[in-house]
Amino acid sequence: MKTAAATTISLAALANATAPESAFHFNRLLTGYAIACRGADTLDVKVSPEAINWDFQDFSGEYTGKGWNPTHCVMVNDIHRIPGNWRFAFESATYSGNVKLFGKAEIESLGTYLDLTTSYVTNPPATVDTLEWAQRLGHMANFVAANTTLDADESGHFEVVTKPDSENWSPCFFQNSTTDYFKFQLSHQTILYWQDGRDSTGGKSEFGPGLKLALKMKWEECEASLNAISKWGREVDVPEGWNPYSS
Repeated sequence: MKTAAATTISLAALANATAPESAFHFNRLLTGYAIACRGADTLDVKVSPEAINWDFQDFSGEYTGKGWNPTHCVMVNDIHRIPGNWRFAFESATYSGNVKLFGKAEIESLGTYLDLTTSYVTNPPATVDTLEWAQRLGHMANFVAANTTLDADESGHFEVVTKPDSENWSPCFFQNSTTDYFKFQLSHQTILYWQDGRDSTGGKSEFGPGLKLALKMKWEECEASLNAISKWGREVDVPEGWNPYSS
């Protein structure tokens, strides 16, 4: 009787699941614009079904005078061990850190831009020499706080929550999204643009050090199929014989 009851409870919990037990894992992080990627030297990331939490510990910059003078970090992240028969979307982004603004200066924009590239074999279970690959690219979300002081307190600390420009779901993942047949890459850009002050003295801004970014996720159960993946996002032209692990 105990076993039957435990099974009933387990099935009920599964039916009401709103997220998988674990999220995907990052297999590799590739950062670009290394000189200007303040945060690439010391970068901490934690992934759970609820959120991706980035800690750009060295993300900082100063602004005086006119012009944009952006501070940015650009990455391409390989993801794997993705829960099967689930798909995800980004629900909100929370930025927190420290900023000091003088001379009526503002932040023109603090934004994070996310896309997902899906590469997949179109003719499984072909042998390695006869695999045919296709690739699709989908926009996941933009999270932008624009023309703002970020509502920083007297000490300069701020925390601001932003919603996405649109709600876009990932493709539905297979139970075994093996690297033999799939490759998923999440591209991530976090960019800060300064805005000049509106008085005769000109603006001055100091940002950081450090920026924390929490990307809240939501999940949905789904049925994975090659047909569905082939219609997700937009097609990327690839040459004959191409595969994502040779480029």
